[in-house]
Amino acid sequence: MMRKTILFCVFFLFSAFSLFAEEYDLIVTNERSKIQCTIYEITDTNVRYRRTDRPQSVISSTPLSQISVIIYHDGTIETIGEQKNPQTGELVEDTAPFGEIASQNSETVPSLSSTIPQTLPPSVVTFGDSKQIYRDRGEYQYAGKYVSTKEVKRIIQSDVFAAGQWEKARRIVVGGYVMAGIGVTVDLLSLGLIPVGMEASLPTLGVGLVCSSISIGLLCGGYAGYHKAIDIYNSHIEPVAELHISASPASLGLALRF
Repeated sequence: MMRKTILFCVFFLFSAFSLFAEEYDLIVTNERSKIQCTIYEITDTNVRYRRTDRPQSVISSTPLSQISVIIYHDGTIETIGEQKNPQTGELVEDTAPFGEIASQNSETVPSLSSTIPQTLPPSVVTFGDSKQIYRDRGEYQYAGKYVSTKEVKRIIQSDVFAAGQWEKARRIVVGGYVMAGIGVTVDLLSLGLIPVGMEASLPTLGVGLVCSSISIGLLCGGYAGYHKAIDIYNSHIEPVAELHISASPASLGLALRF
């Protein structure tokens, strides 16, 4: 009795294993060839699957137009050949007049001018003559454009007081550069006197530092004199107003300068 029970259990296990091992999907093509596989996805155009006899292979794909029947592992049968093929459907004839089609196409084509962004160049409207000189971050602007320092000097010559102040500032700046050169020379000389003795090197170094300090003050005063000369020139010029207009299809910018 025990032996029959063991044999029955072994037979049951083998039967269950065989049923589990044969659990696969079956694809029947139009040529009646059979593909044992595991189906992963069915789309409107093809079937993606992996063959059970090649479990390590990549996922394959077959068009639905080449498949006749799909038998799933649960026994469900799906007949693909009975579905209407979109490529073999009835041909729909377009009876619309040619003029109507042309008008529809013309409405869907965007205009070339609307697709290309347009940027208008900035314009400047000046009230009166803009003869003042403006300072903009170390640069000079005159009559709506940037000019060099040499050009500013030529413009200022038309005003006697401003020209005198400019020349005075120029002399101070030149003196500052000369004093800076003397200070650097004396400092280098003090370094050369170190082997002779600190009694000779230290006083020489002190003189060089004093000259360098004086040069810094002269340079600052000279450049400030340039700005003062420009202010004197502008004070003798009547103020004017400038209206800067920058327009584009998306925005409009205005800037008014007095």
